Amino acid sequence: LNKHWGLTARYWRTAGYELPYGWYRYPYLYHGRGHLDYSTLTGRLPNTEDLIHSFWIPTIEERFGVSNGAAFVEAFKRSEVDVIGGVSRGQMWNEVVKPVGWDPLLNNSATAAEVLPEVTKGVQALLDDYWSG
Repeated sequence: LNKHWGLTARYWRTAGYELPYGWYRYPYLYHGRGHLDYSTLTGRLPNTEDLIHSFWIPTIEERFGVSNGAAFVEAFKRSEVDVIGGVSRGQMWNEVVKPVGWDPLLNNSATAAEVLPEVTKGVQALLDDYWSG
């Protein structure tokens, strides 16, 4: 199944259709009017920057009282999703990524192919330790 199955299913249930109909009509949801309908219902960003400026910003101003949607868009462009969970980015960096991956790469003592599996194991160990406690 497509990773967007859940979004599609919720939209079509809201619209009053049975799921099989919604699943076969799913291209409508991500193109043209269906995409705009979904964005209107949920406040989610449309799939093009043109639609963000011409449709989404006016919509969130009207429906949700957002007074400066352009600032949100600019912040969104400059941001990145950070690590979310019980093990912080700093802990991963300090305990595993820097000593096991970054430092060996910078001093030419290892290749990325050599350090990435070790970094993966180290970060996984931090996560396993967190979730076991």
